[in-house]
Formats: sequence, C-alpha cells, structure tokens
Amino acid sequence: GLESFLESDTIFTDDFKLMFDVVIQLGAVIAVSIIYFKKLYPFKYNDKEYSKKDKFNICGKVIIACVPMVILGLLLDDVVSSYFYNLLTISITLIVYGVLFIIVENYCNKKNRKLIEITNLKTTNALAIGFIQVLSIVPGTSRSGVTIIFSRLFGLSKKASTEYSFFLSIPIIYGASLYKLVKYLLVFQISLKEIIILLIGMLIAMVVSLFVIKKLLNFIKKYSFKIFGFYRIILGIIILIIYFS
Repeated sequence: GLESFLESDTIFTDDFKLMFDVVIQLGAVIAVSIIYFKKLYPFKYNDKEYSKKDKFNICGKVIIACVPMVILGLLLDDVVSSYFYNLLTISITLIVYGVLFIIVENYCNKKNRKLIEITNLKTTNALAIGFIQVLSIVPGTSRSGVTIIFSRLFGLSKKASTEYSFFLSIPIIYGASLYKLVKYLLVFQISLKEIIILLIGMLIAMVVSLFVIKKLLNFIKKYSFKIFGFYRIILGIIILIIYFS
C-alpha cells in the first residue's frame, strides 16, 4: 500500500513518515467537520437535536478538553517521538486499552445506570477527559478510544461518547497536523512528490471517513464497544509475537 511505497523510496525519510502519519488524519477530520457542521455551528443553523445554547455548551466542553492536549502534547512530543515509537509500545498499549474497553463496557452495561448526553457532562469531567487524551500521544493509544472509554465512565451514552470523541478530534487534529507540518518544514525541504503523497493520503482518509462514520454510528446502536476491545487485544498479541520473533 501507500506505506510500503513510502518505505521503498529513499526520498521518504523517517521524519517524513512521522509527519505523514499525523497530517493525513486531516482528511478524516475534514470529513467529521462536514458531517457535523450544522450540528456544531451555533450562529446560523438550527438542528433538531441541539439548540443554539446546547451548541455553545458543547463547543465550550470541546475547548476545555483540548487545553491539556495542546499544552502537554507540545511539551512531550519530542520525548515520545524519541522513545516510544516501537512495536513493543504499540502492542502493549493496544492490549491495555483493549482490556479497558471490555472492563468499562461491562461496568456501563449494569442495570439502572443513568446515561447522559454531552450537554450534561460536568465541566470537571470534560477537563479530566482532556488530560486523559494526552495519553494518546503514545503510539498504539487511540485518541478516540481513550476518549470513549472515559466518557462512558463519566456517564455518556454510546452515541454521545462517540460523537464527543469526533468533536474533540476537530481542533486537536487540525492543530497537531499544522504543528507537525510546520515543524517538518522548518528543518526539511518538502518535495513535490511528498506533497502529492500527503494530498493523496488526506483524500483517501477523507473519503473513507465520510463512509465509515455513519456506518460506525449505526454499528454502535446494535453492538457493544467490547468488540473493539477484543480487536485491540488480538492485534496487540499478533504485534507482540512479531516483535519477539
């Protein structure tokens, strides 16, 4: 695939690949922005689900949850890039958060547990989710995964926790992509071929995300998040076997 193409060409260095892995996620966030624009934009559009007040409420909780990621993410980025980008780290984080998915879903499926929507999420819990998101800078730790896990612990429904994860991705991925791109351009000269690869990667990510997001929301209405937990554990074990063999 595209990754193997990058590896086969000496023009594409490890530094470019690290930047590429982050920047192509812009495509997915553009898809999220398109899908949820009317639901989040508070100044013009009316939405059946959220009032104008609700939209400002949600935007405020998105901003609050993004602050820790902006500050700590910038401070820890170089350390994480230097020491944690390896298969062992990825396999361990896949397994650990896979187990957490299963434990949290078992807890959340208990009877008589009251579920809330994003507008009812406490400000302190939104801030806590923001600090928890910082863990996602470690490879193998899904930002959306940790957001969903702890949003569920704080009482959000499956749909609300998934959408909150999507909403948080908008400023975080835009910011992270811009940071990684600028950081790369300050040190290296980007070639036309690299620009084309970035644009192709972003386009593919956007098209796939436009299709997958709605399918995912329909999927979680019927099934438990535990499926994602088992998937992560199996994938983590496979990577662990590869690492030690």
